[in-house]
Amino acid sequence: MWTRGLRWSGEPEAREGQTFAWLPPAELLRIPLLGADLPIVARLLLPSRLAITPPHGGAAEALEGRLGGLLTQDGVGGLLARLPGVESEARRDLSARLRRLCAERGAVFLLHGREELARRLGAEGVHLPAVALDRRRLGSGAGLLTGVSVHDRREIDRALALGAHYLFLGPVQPTGSHPDRASLGWEGFAALASALPVPVYALGGLGFGDLERARAAGAHGVAVLGGCLWP
Repeated sequence: MWTRGLRWSGEPEAREGQTFAWLPPAELLRIPLLGADLPIVARLLLPSRLAITPPHGGAAEALEGRLGGLLTQDGVGGLLARLPGVESEARRDLSARLRRLCAERGAVFLLHGREELARRLGAEGVHLPAVALDRRRLGSGAGLLTGVSVHDRREIDRALALGAHYLFLGPVQPTGSHPDRASLGWEGFAALASALPVPVYALGGLGFGDLERARAAGAHGVAVLGGCLWP
């Protein structure tokens, strides 16, 4: 029964054969859901502060140590492991170690570009570059959030048409990793991010101190690489 002030009383009752259960957000990925429900799960599950590993990789112990500090001291709630400069076997080992550390701290773990490994590690999601938008589909989607890095309206529309559950949008500010790409600025970011049906992270030349400005521009949160001060 609904009462004034948006309060409810009574017990939920299944009238059409549904099953009710109270679950932590991460467990929502382990049960059968309609595809349209996954962007909602993404909003519940994905943190506002997301760290991105450095492209050169680095010593596992050093990365783990810095990640531990980010998770405990800097309010970071998740990690995107992006390790293009690391050999395959070492990449698998390092990804597994970073995944375990995130799990121990209750943080979300996303893996860049490798869906099979992401599933094996029990990651919450897999993240893809914009070139993946040339595919006919992004992935199977079941039990795994799929995100894409986008830079303009065409890429946003394509990512949504292919069923992306969340987006990275940028660069918002000039960045050393992509010096040849024009930055959007906050006004350009807001024009693209407003009213999108999936969570959007502001990316590029940002730090965690930019979170409130990003939210004011329509972002779900900030994804930070250089500002993480990786070793």
